[in-house]
Amino acid sequence: MLKAYSIESQLCKEIGVGHPLYDVPFTVLATCDSCDDVLVELKKTGQRRQIHPTWEGLQEAPFPLSRMIGDPWYTLKIDGAIIRVDVDSTKAAYDKRDLSSYGGCDCGNCMNLAAQKELFPSNDIRRWLSALGINPSRPTDVTHYAPVKGGHLYSMTYHIRGRFDESSVSLDLYGYFTVSLEVDGEPITVKNSIGPPPEIGFELDPMLQISFMVVVPWVLGSSEPT
Repeated sequence: MLKAYSIESQLCKEIGVGHPLYDVPFTVLATCDSCDDVLVELKKTGQRRQIHPTWEGLQEAPFPLSRMIGDPWYTLKIDGAIIRVDVDSTKAAYDKRDLSSYGGCDCGNCMNLAAQKELFPSNDIRRWLSALGINPSRPTDVTHYAPVKGGHLYSMTYHIRGRFDESSVSLDLYGYFTVSLEVDGEPITVKNSIGPPPEIGFELDPMLQISFMVVVPWVLGSSEPT
């Protein structure tokens, strides 16, 4: 479940202001990783409160995302690695892309995958990508490798505005870090993207790259490469 918790709503209930949508200005002083409690200071009175935020379900996703209201960065945890994701900026960037953009070229192999862009990747992976602000039907890069049993092997890559929390990972000598996960039984890698931005039609800074492999049948009327 993709989740976000509303500290404002919880504060309203605790200090008795009545309406759950009432604006309660506050500053977050500290958070507790083990219990999710948040220490806040009310700006008007200087009073400090330890809040156990309520959760609001937003969308199904294999790995939960959470954020504090007003913070553009969601938090995603995978095998101890803490990833910060700006879902809103990522979605806005994909919305601005040319509708014809697909991340590949006009060769037969790329066009074969593009012809099935509503079918691949799988529904579970599509839901996870959508939760991150990505349009699953518009990868930023695709690569065809070879015919394999059951179809053709491709890699699909997407980019998001995000970064690793460096306190949770150890970057290599070149500043890279990669974490792996499985969605719908398929391995997916997430790594930071440094250096010149790829030619994807938009710029996101900082940037993370998400990649995985798919096996896709040949559906074009042209001769299938072997």
